[in-house]
Amino acid sequence: MPAYDFKCDTCKRVIEERHSIHQIPASVECVCGGTATKMLSIGSAVNTQPCSSKYPYVSRRLPKNAAGCKTDTAGRPVIQSRRHEDTVFKTLGYARE
Repeated sequence: MPAYDFKCDTCKRVIEERHSIHQIPASVECVCGGTATKMLSIGSAVNTQPCSSKYPYVSRRLPKNAAGCKTDTAGRPVIQSRRHEDTVFKTLGYARE
């Protein structure tokens, strides 16, 4: 179960509690009798992963050894970028959906 941090409005104490991801309370009772509200954690606020992109990718739908494309070991075209994809589609007469 994930741990969640709550901060007491009265004594300012930070409380860590574990709850099911489907049953996260907005507040819990502190040991001082005050109400502790859920804190926004850095992990949920900031994406630390690098931007993901679908490029480059190996196309399994374009014909093998397509003109203007590098190929993988099986001869399938490797699309490098959106601009490259547009150029290859135009050269082969494909329309973008």
